[in-house]
Amino acid sequence: MNEYELYTRIMHPSFKPQKQDRLIENKLDKPQTAKIIDSGVDTYTLYRFDLDERNFLPFFNNTHIGSEATVEYPVPDKLLKFCDYIMLVSKCGKLYVVLIEMKSGNNAGAGIQLKAAETFMEYVKQTALRIKSYNGYDSFSADNVILRRVLLKPFKTKPRTKIGSNQIDTSSDPIVCKGDTFSLFRICNLK
Repeated sequence: MNEYELYTRIMHPSFKPQKQDRLIENKLDKPQTAKIIDSGVDTYTLYRFDLDERNFLPFFNNTHIGSEATVEYPVPDKLLKFCDYIMLVSKCGKLYVVLIEMKSGNNAGAGIQLKAAETFMEYVKQTALRIKSYNGYDSFSADNVILRRVLLKPFKTKPRTKIGSNQIDTSSDPIVCKGDTFSLFRICNLK
């Protein structure tokens, strides 16, 4: 749990949603939710980064927010894009960093949002490597950190299987999950 513990110490706890057992996206045409199934993993922590709610990237230009006026330094296109959730999952001595973007319609922008979160989490990893020895995590290894990029979509029509089912397309990048559940064990066990 070495890598997981250090990452959770680095990430600010105020970004943890109260409901740690559910992924929720209300901004879509149809609100989307997925229940997190955590059997088969040691532990996990869910983080929600929402630029509309709180500017968690204060060093980036956000002068366009709430302004109809022309600004001297306009925000570059795609700068303030980010995925819906970041989940840290500990399983069998490995840390899985799961980036999750929820889309109900087309996948436009999902790749950009996931790439932005991936860049952010690379910064977190480099920070962990920089401070590990000062904080008693000498055995921290970047080799024990595995990244998963996931696009979560609802079923267009409910399948004729029992509730709580999902489908995972591992041949795509990002990994596409369809359903109303999100199995951490299945995401972590992908090859």
